[in-house]
Amino acid sequence: MGKKSEQFEEILDELHENKKACESLKSELNTFKEEVLKVLPGDTSVSSPQQETSHVKVEYGDLKDAVYDGMANYYAAFPTAAGDLTENEGKKLAQICEREYNNSFVKLFKEREETDKTQEEELHKKRKIQGIDTIEQVAEWAPEYSPEVQRVMRFIGLNIIDADEPVETAHTIMKIWGNAVSRVTNAPDTPPTLKAWSRYRWSKAKAYTHKKQKLAYYALYLLVTFAIGSLALYQHKVMRMDETNHVWYKTVIQTREDADKWNELDSILHKDSSFYNRLYDIH
Repeated sequence: MGKKSEQFEEILDELHENKKACESLKSELNTFKEEVLKVLPGDTSVSSPQQETSHVKVEYGDLKDAVYDGMANYYAAFPTAAGDLTENEGKKLAQICEREYNNSFVKLFKEREETDKTQEEELHKKRKIQGIDTIEQVAEWAPEYSPEVQRVMRFIGLNIIDADEPVETAHTIMKIWGNAVSRVTNAPDTPPTLKAWSRYRWSKAKAYTHKKQKLAYYALYLLVTFAIGSLALYQHKVMRMDETNHVWYKTVIQTREDADKWNELDSILHKDSSFYNRLYDIH
């Protein structure tokens, strides 16, 4: 700030000196005007060299030279740049603005760099708390996985887990991914058998029914499934019997006597359910 104040003071001093020079030139021109008026009494008009009169006592060339000298002195002190600044002052002002712009840009860049560095350090602290900042930290809480799987777990954790996620939740999610990757990388040479699959499902069922509440839900699920299956079988059987009776009443039974005989025969046929099955298959 001290350098900028000094530079602006210098510019103001130069402007003040130019103002003094202009005022001095103005006074000189007024003095010159008064002298000319004294030399030209009466008619103050100036004739051209071709029209000389007896009233003109000053030569045209002397008057022209005096005017030229006054104008030259005036324009020598007049600023050459636009406004109230000279060309040198304009250049200095542009240099000051450029320097201030560069300083501001460098300052802003340093502030952003410091902010990014601070944010990166905070992120590393949070990742260190979660245990995924380095592969060695992953190996501490997940030693059951191979180094390759640990590397994959760390990569997945850094990309999908939020920095503010609780430690237990982060470890649970990464272990899920670790188990999946382990199964892919450690695939068995032989295909799984029905026995192995049954053992796996049984272990899952035992783990699920470990608590009484889950066991009650599981029993209710089996009961509902059995009830729905039984109702479906009963409905199917009733519909087949109704279809058989419909066929008999429509094609065989014509009179009341036939109906009595059919009821007697139907009571006998009910003892052998295979008859309806054969009859249904035929029709």
